[in-house]
Amino acid sequence: MECLSPFLGEILRPMCDSMCSRVVNAIRFKSNVQALNSVMERLVELKGNINEDHKDKPFRLKIMGWQRNAEEVITKARSKLEERVSCGKSLKSRLSRKLVTILNEARMLEKEGLDLLDMIAAATAHERVEHVPGVSVLHQTTASNMLGKIIDGLRSSEVQKIGIWGMGGVGKTTLVRTLNNKLHEETATQPFGLVIFATPSKDFDPRTVQKQIAERLDIDTRLGETVERLARRIYVRLEKENNFLLILDDVWKDIDLDLLGIPRTEEKKGSKIILTSRFLEVCRSMRTDLDVRVDCLCEEEAWELFCQNAGEVARSDLIEPIAKAFSLECGGLPLAIITVGTAMRGKPNVMLWEHALNQLSRSVPWIKSIEEKIYQPLKLSYDFLEGQAKSCFLLCALFPEDYSIEVTELVMYWIAEGFMEEQGSHEEYMNEGITIVESLKDYTGLQEIRQDKFSPSLRWVSLMNNKPERLPRLPEEYCMEASTLLLQENYLLQEASDGFLQAFPALRILNLNLTELPSLETLSKLELLDLHGSRIKEFPKGLEKLESFKHLDLSGTVHLKTIPARIVSRLSSLETLNMKLSNYHWSVKGEEQEGQATVEEIAYLDCLQRTLAISGLNLSQVSMEWLLACTTSVILNSCQGLQGMMKKLVTGSKTFVNLKSLTIVKTSINSSGGGIEKATSKGSSTSPDTLPFLEELGLHEVNFVSLSELQAQLWLRLVALKLLLVSKCNNLKTLVEIDMFTMPNLEEIEISDCNSLHNLRQTIDGPQEPLLPKLRVMKLRNLPELESVCYEKETWECLEQVKVMNCGRLYTLPISSKTCGRIKEIKGTISWWKHLRWDDPSTLETLDPCFKPLRLLGEEMAPIFGEHYLWDS
Repeated sequence: MECLSPFLGEILRPMCDSMCSRVVNAIRFKSNVQALNSVMERLVELKGNINEDHKDKPFRLKIMGWQRNAEEVITKARSKLEERVSCGKSLKSRLSRKLVTILNEARMLEKEGLDLLDMIAAATAHERVEHVPGVSVLHQTTASNMLGKIIDGLRSSEVQKIGIWGMGGVGKTTLVRTLNNKLHEETATQPFGLVIFATPSKDFDPRTVQKQIAERLDIDTRLGETVERLARRIYVRLEKENNFLLILDDVWKDIDLDLLGIPRTEEKKGSKIILTSRFLEVCRSMRTDLDVRVDCLCEEEAWELFCQNAGEVARSDLIEPIAKAFSLECGGLPLAIITVGTAMRGKPNVMLWEHALNQLSRSVPWIKSIEEKIYQPLKLSYDFLEGQAKSCFLLCALFPEDYSIEVTELVMYWIAEGFMEEQGSHEEYMNEGITIVESLKDYTGLQEIRQDKFSPSLRWVSLMNNKPERLPRLPEEYCMEASTLLLQENYLLQEASDGFLQAFPALRILNLNLTELPSLETLSKLELLDLHGSRIKEFPKGLEKLESFKHLDLSGTVHLKTIPARIVSRLSSLETLNMKLSNYHWSVKGEEQEGQATVEEIAYLDCLQRTLAISGLNLSQVSMEWLLACTTSVILNSCQGLQGMMKKLVTGSKTFVNLKSLTIVKTSINSSGGGIEKATSKGSSTSPDTLPFLEELGLHEVNFVSLSELQAQLWLRLVALKLLLVSKCNNLKTLVEIDMFTMPNLEEIEISDCNSLHNLRQTIDGPQEPLLPKLRVMKLRNLPELESVCYEKETWECLEQVKVMNCGRLYTLPISSKTCGRIKEIKGTISWWKHLRWDDPSTLETLDPCFKPLRLLGEEMAPIFGEHYLWDS
């Protein structure tokens, strides 16, 4: 019996396989019929769209051959589909197999037909560049210079995408139309096989843009065709072009070019993309290589453009002075100049011109075209701002025209006005504010300030950058509603007249540039006083009586000599105190001049967000405990005695629970100085930890061999660390050299310019815990010797973002087929990406859409270290 088993198996197996095949075919009969019906409908439509009448004989014969094959398959399919009606159950399996064969033939013919359509479109395409109607700006010097920059970018092999940005009405569309038409005139010599001009506009619809592109490519769009399917057809067509130029005019937000079917320009060399937008942020989000800002016209060009549109009447003796005022009022905006000039064309009445100028200067739309073409487009940019950005923008109107606004100053005003949501720290406020400023960018002085300029209804008052020698007398509490008063950069102004500030009882923000200040004790709601760069010699009086006072800026007060004792310590609500480059010298208790404030008073300010920067000091020779105890962020620059200071702190059992951020710059670490023994550095809860709540650690030009060594020397365990920044530490060979050591809460690591770094973790036999179990972001730059970031087959389950630049020996990442689904973005060069090794081919397939190639010359990371000094020692 045992001998018969193999023999029977060989006989029965084919019979079982055949039976299973018939069962499967019978089950799939209905779905095969439906699939064939669907494909046949598309094939019939495709057959009707492919015309045999083509002038190229070989091409015509190829089309005729396809038409014959298609007709045969259609006939065969119809016959079999009719046969199924009379087919019994016993024959369904056999018929189903035949239907599958026909279905495969039909699908193959459909693919060949689509390719033929694209080939026909390419063979019968329109001229390489189509003329776009519109005025030219080649005669304008400013515009011609900008056009030259764009053309240089098109010629450069290092530029694939060009962003053209500027405010509404400044002439972006006219500029790219001129470029398009210049390429049209130079068709024989310009480098592009095809130039496409499309307009996405504010309410972006991918289907609408695809239709514009498809029309230019002679691709028929089909009713009900999905965006994805049309994208594939556009992609195939553009891939056949040697090179193309796509101009996207009026882009309001980041556009996924893959969704439209546009081949990636970094892979299709010679092809370029130009986009215009009102916002630089949009250009950056689309990863442009060259950004060209479109500036307003200079005064002479603006006048010439105005005269072209207003006609000869603008140059007449009586009208010309008013017309020039018109031109200046338009601010160099071509759209405004053309619209206003055209509105005044052929009107010789002087009174009419004067009235219209008055209306324009007051922003009153005296004719419909002004409203539609100037104010509405500009208002659209304002309406596009989100959330508190609108209020923040309106506060900018307090500053004079062409005034250079200090970003930190502006953000402080926004905070005090309540425009920004509550944040965890002052640094977070500043980061949000800088973000808003960046989004807003994408956009003569008074000799006398008269009393009639003020009114009780004013809320914000700005008299910045003027030339008055005195301020007017105002009735007490005259401006009851005013919350902001800006008087900086009035350099001829020495002092405020008696009672002037008393006219503003509700002030929350006050900026002054005086030599002498009256008492501020009556300004009970004051939150921010900005005296930076002022000529005061004494500390402002009355601040200690203000319960809501939070922010004081005394930076650049080079004449400040006196801060009375026991005043600063009474500013109980103070959150920020900026004394950078102030003349006042803080002394320690016992060494101060009589009656002067000492640095110890700062310890009483419980609400202060403290960043302490110390430069060039021997830390082991001074007592730092009390200052570190009330500081949240410390920067040590070119200091000595760091280990000595930490040893004294450990000896005295001192821990600093408030210190969250430590940056060490150009500071030596003595590797033989003792500290935590390496044996106890495996994460033992009994080892001392001077900074148990440290969340951020920055190391710049520090001579240590490993982070483990640094921990041992400075008595640090780093169990709460979330951010690690390491830069230019050329002795660093490995990040961690101790078995079982981890940084359990680290979320982000950035290492750059460390020439000797070989690995992040030494390879040790036996099981090991993941080095960075919670890491989300890893950025590595200019690490020529780096070979590994983890031990073999180690994975970091929380990793989301990776950026690697100039790390030529790193070929593995802590990502596997099980964890690759969490990855959101990987950046690096294409050659590096192609040489990476993976645990499974499916890992690469999953990650490929997440990869974003860096530019050819390298994409710079943000600077790791910045300088933020409140006090210099």
